[in-house]
Amino acid sequence: MPIKGSEVGHSSRRCPLPTNWQDRLERARELYLAGDIRRGRHLEEKWTIQVELGSLHPLPC
Repeated sequence: MPIKGSEVGHSSRRCPLPTNWQDRLERARELYLAGDIRRGRHLEEKWTIQVELGSLHPLPC
């Protein structure tokens, strides 16, 4: 089952994403350290937040 944009975690553990980017990053870190998400997903969330903040540019298609 794919993860929806508003959720993070395994299909058995879904957590709403906080609206604050710092909360989102901290939550992704907590889930990664707890073993609920893989490292790639943690880094993907971190990258997404950085793009939203304008510190990185998305890769061209």
